[in-house]
Amino acid sequence: MRPVLNGRAVFASTVPVTILKFHVNTVRMLRARGYEVALVSSDGADLAEAAEQSGSAAHPIPMSRSISPVRDLAALIRWLGLLARIRPGVVIAGTPKCALLALTAARATRVPRRVYMCGGLRLEGEQGWRKKLLVGMERVAMGAATEVVVNSRSLYDEVLAAELVRPEVLRQTLPGSSHGVDSEHFAPRPPDRTLGLSLGLDPDVPVVGFVGRLTRDKGIDTLIEAALLLEGEGRAFQLLVVGPQNEPDSAAYVQRIRHTTLSATVVGDADDVRPYFALMQVHVLPSLREGFPNVVLEAAAMEIPTVTTTATGCRDSVLDGTTGLLFPAEDGRALALALRELLGNAEARQALGRAARVWVTSEFLPDRIAEQIVNGATVPAPKEKL
Repeated sequence: MRPVLNGRAVFASTVPVTILKFHVNTVRMLRARGYEVALVSSDGADLAEAAEQSGSAAHPIPMSRSISPVRDLAALIRWLGLLARIRPGVVIAGTPKCALLALTAARATRVPRRVYMCGGLRLEGEQGWRKKLLVGMERVAMGAATEVVVNSRSLYDEVLAAELVRPEVLRQTLPGSSHGVDSEHFAPRPPDRTLGLSLGLDPDVPVVGFVGRLTRDKGIDTLIEAALLLEGEGRAFQLLVVGPQNEPDSAAYVQRIRHTTLSATVVGDADDVRPYFALMQVHVLPSLREGFPNVVLEAAAMEIPTVTTTATGCRDSVLDGTTGLLFPAEDGRALALALRELLGNAEARQALGRAARVWVTSEFLPDRIAEQIVNGATVPAPKEKL
């Protein structure tokens, strides 16, 4: 167990909903260790609620997810002032922009322990000048950290392969995830027939569900392609799409789905996704990149098997053939094949769902993950040579 440094800690994220939804438990653990915790994020009701729930102080600093030199410089100046004033012993920062600003300021003000919780690489899939810029930003952020904690083995490997940080600084939560899953909150429940009927779903036809942001990186093109292939074969199923529609390409995807011949229902962001999960027989995450997808753990805890890709992060979130199925990213035919297998075999998908819940309830305990972040994560064991 690490010694308490200075008795003050900062926990930060670009947007406050990330802290509120995923990291209150980690902040509470910091407080239990004896730290006085300051939460730093963009201002809003979510920041105030996270502070109240965790017993911490809120310090709003506006930060933009997009690249904005003027606003980023203003945020960095505020970060320098805040850290110079409160003199924390630990700064833990998640999300790329926040980590870049917070850890650069923390190194400049000589904070002894600086932790970057890396939950994915935006640079994956980028090309040209934009990729070079994102690589440079990650190297600066990780270079300012005394520990870089990634949330999956495949992300660990990607960070090393891209030479973003010195190997001795890199750590991983084991077996993965940034916060685990509350398996009492996400627990199996019967479908809400009234909700299903209000969405136009037929209770006698299997539902394939997607939960996440409607944007290209989540593999929506692949999902549509696979669904149309299955429809063309005469497979009976319904598509349920749930999630935020605030990305630049979200509206176009909503229109594409609604203008197909698919039996599809599109729902916006939901404060509580559990009723929607309970309507699904299969959950699909065709993402092109992740750190470690929280949504797969949530589905698994509710005994819903996931079909996801072999992309970074995704491939760590299921045990292929045991708790779910994997297919190559951007391969609509492969996704259709996997869904065909499960749609035609209720016993198989139920067995996968049961095994998924057993796995996540034993391995992804929130306190276990939080403890690794607070006390220091470990280096994963070397991969066996084939």
